Amino acid sequence: MMNFFRSNFWIPKLSRNRVNQPFGLLIPGLKETNETLDDFGIKLPNEALLSDLASLVGGGQLKEEIELQAEIKFNLFRSLPWWVKMLESINPTIENRAQKQNLITWKTLKCLSSLKLPGYRFDSRLISASVLFFIIDMCIKKFKCPSKEVFAVLAEATEIATSLTEEEVTLLSCLPSDSEMAKLPEKLQAQFDKAKEDAEFFFSGETFQTHYAIGKVIRCLRKRMDPKVRSEIHDVLDLLSHPGRFLVISTSRKLEKLDSFVLVKTQRFTPDPSGQEIRFRRMTNLSEIPRIQSQTLAFAVLYPKLFLEKVVRNEALVRERGTILQLRQSVCLMIDKSPSMLFKGNLFKAIGILFNRLLAVLSRDAYVMYQFFDDELSTESTADDPIEAQLAMKFAKAENFIGSGTNINQALLTAKAKLATLPPELRRQTQHIVLVTDGRDNVTVTPEEMQGIKVHVFVMGGSNHDLRKICQQTDGVYYENI
Repeated sequence: MMNFFRSNFWIPKLSRNRVNQPFGLLIPGLKETNETLDDFGIKLPNEALLSDLASLVGGGQLKEEIELQAEIKFNLFRSLPWWVKMLESINPTIENRAQKQNLITWKTLKCLSSLKLPGYRFDSRLISASVLFFIIDMCIKKFKCPSKEVFAVLAEATEIATSLTEEEVTLLSCLPSDSEMAKLPEKLQAQFDKAKEDAEFFFSGETFQTHYAIGKVIRCLRKRMDPKVRSEIHDVLDLLSHPGRFLVISTSRKLEKLDSFVLVKTQRFTPDPSGQEIRFRRMTNLSEIPRIQSQTLAFAVLYPKLFLEKVVRNEALVRERGTILQLRQSVCLMIDKSPSMLFKGNLFKAIGILFNRLLAVLSRDAYVMYQFFDDELSTESTADDPIEAQLAMKFAKAENFIGSGTNINQALLTAKAKLATLPPELRRQTQHIVLVTDGRDNVTVTPEEMQGIKVHVFVMGGSNHDLRKICQQTDGVYYENI
């Protein structure tokens, strides 16, 4: 008898009214909708869920939790046979299971209601909602991810995916494939295979296990997708298929909020009679009267005394031809590649900082040099044009962060020496050193040695008092646990 009542036979699987349906909204048929979703490798189990998703996409409001609980209790009591109602000890058990099943779905719908669903038409937004519902459901049920963490990641990812700039899309498209980013040296990978342990989850740490779980669900989903079909939801899937992509762009977006970290090229005007550019400046001598601004010359006719007063006081503006030279700022980026950078997504955060600096290369605002270091320095690379900037993204691989030790002093002094070798026009502009590390190496370099250079430091975990002092005295950015 008890085994019978432990089954789900008498428990309604779904409530049909978790979302208030907007007036006049036509709910598509379940069969037609599933035919469309076949291309994405998923199916909606019943019309109740379809109705909820469609109402949500159509602007319907999600019911309050207490309202839903009362409705489930009322509908459940009506649906049970009379002889079950008489068994008072069984009714609470059935009700609890019904509440639990429905509220799990309600929480997923609540997450969807807060997301910026990709798509402009109703049908494309319904597809996005259905795919995201499947991803959330799998992460919570299969990988036991906390629902709040899943919701937070998807909320940020959908916001980013729907607001990507052309430059960001260009660099993201140059990142290695999912398998290439996760690839480890053969000997290290063999150890994980032998222990039957997932390397990605091993290095992720608790903070980023949800990111890796979402990526695995999406990669599993993609095996069932039709590769020829493309919709707005694919931008979100591309961003989350490997957590590295998401961490790269999300880290870059965080840096945009740091005013001291913004790179903007400066302009220098050189007087030249044959130049194509024109500027206005204060008159320096009477011989420049013919070049006085036309608005000021009008005073010579209407108000002669006021005109002469402006000339005597050097308040009159004159036209001057010349050329404008665009002067870029230069950046030397030093990235720690010791093995500890593999943990907690640090390597992809480091690439995200490089990504942010390379955006300035695409806009012709900066010249970037970058180099990886541990106890030794790897080969120096530069990004002076869009092609070189795109090639830099190929370093976003776990196998590139297998080193030993951390020598921060050597990295800082090397960066300073490299900036000193730049052409004069670059040295005349603000120069930046960006150090990315998770090491607590003792630093003997003094702020005085870095005078004239802005030093920015990003410490991936922990803190470093010596580096903080250098940043403060050179007007740079010091950031921990980005």
